[in-house]
Order: sequence, then structure tokens, then C-alpha cells
Amino acid sequence: MQVGAKVRVHSLKAEGEVLEAPNEQGQVHVRVGNLRIRIPLSDIQLKGQGGGAHKQPRKTKSKQHLRAVEPRKKRQEEPEAQDEGDDFLAIQTRENRCDMRGLNVEEALQNADSFLDQAYHREWNTVFLIHGNGTGALRKAIRQLCKESPYIERYRPGGRGEGGEGVTVVKLSTT
Repeated sequence: MQVGAKVRVHSLKAEGEVLEAPNEQGQVHVRVGNLRIRIPLSDIQLKGQGGGAHKQPRKTKSKQHLRAVEPRKKRQEEPEAQDEGDDFLAIQTRENRCDMRGLNVEEALQNADSFLDQAYHREWNTVFLIHGNGTGALRKAIRQLCKESPYIERYRPGGRGEGGEGVTVVKLSTT
């Protein structure tokens, strides 16, 4: 696979460009829009190839990655094995985040509740609630909302590269 080659990234349902040749683990560094990401060789297909020399059957376990805004109905058609302890992965976009930095707790809770309602009805899988670090009052209130909201299946603090403790990553309920 050549640097600069045009590819189709199945998990993102988008086209990208190869930035680096595959590494020893079989991952390729690809640019999709402004996003630069390492993805398994099995998740890409060279453009212009019907079957694709690099298209391999996708393993059930790898289907969980990068499904930030994909509707739940489509996901339910593809059952996936997922351990209870697995963190859910997502890409933060303009559409799937609610930035509440600088708001007081009451305003932030109203914004978050409205945003979660919209995201749930749009059948999004994962969203990001950005509350910042500050005194921790907003983080505490947002995480309490997450515990009580019927829209939320589970949540976690943002990881490294997601905003850390200044972000709460939410997996929305599918029921």
C-alpha cells in the first residue's frame, strides 16, 4: 500500500488518504478529512478495487470502534460481541458534543438535558459533554444528571486526548 493512496474506511463510511504504510501490527495511518487515525488494514479498501486486495473479513470485536453518530437501527442489524468492562470508543465532532464551559450549573444542566434529548431522538450512539475542570461543581452536576437520565446507558470521564476530567463521554441507551 503506497503513501498517498486513496482508500475507503469502512468503519467511518468515508474516503481517506494513506499517510504511512502499514506497521507490524497491520495498522495504517490514514487521513479522513481533518482526522488522522491509525486503523486496521482489514477496515480499509483501496479505491478503484471492487473486492479490494486489502479488504479482509471484519472481526466482530473490531466493529465497536468509531461509531460516534451512526444510528442505532443500523448497529442492531450487526450484532457485536462486547465485554461489559470495555470502554466505548468514539470520535468527537461538532455535532456530537455539547460545550457548557462558562455556564452556571442551572444553564448547563438545561443545555445538557436538551442536547441529550436531541441526540437520543437522532439515534446517536455516543456524545461528549464538555464541562471543563474549574471548581468541579459543573462536572459533579453533569455526572449526577448522567446517573439519573433515562437516555444514558453508561458514561465515563474523557480519556487522554478526549479532554480528560473536563469531559464526560456518554453512551446513549438503545431502548
